[in-house]
Amino acid sequence: MRARPKYVTVQHVAQQFAVSPKTVYRWIERGVLPAEKVGMPRPGVRHDGRPVRIAAEAVDGLLCRKGVKHG
Repeated sequence: MRARPKYVTVQHVAQQFAVSPKTVYRWIERGVLPAEKVGMPRPGVRHDGRPVRIAAEAVDGLLCRKGVKHG
C-alpha cells in the first residue's frame, strides 16, 4: 500500500476537479485553496514562477465543500 502524499501539485488538483491549472491558481489567489510557494523568490519579479505545493488535506476539504466524489 502506497502512502498518501502530504502535498499535491496544481496539475493534480486540476485533474481531480476537471478544471484548468489556471482555475486552480485563481482559487489559490482568492484564498479558496491554501497553498505555499516553495524555493527562493526572485527579487523584483512579481510572478516569479516558483512551484506551488498544496496540502492534500486542503484538497480533501475543498472536495467535500464542492460535493465532488473522490476515491
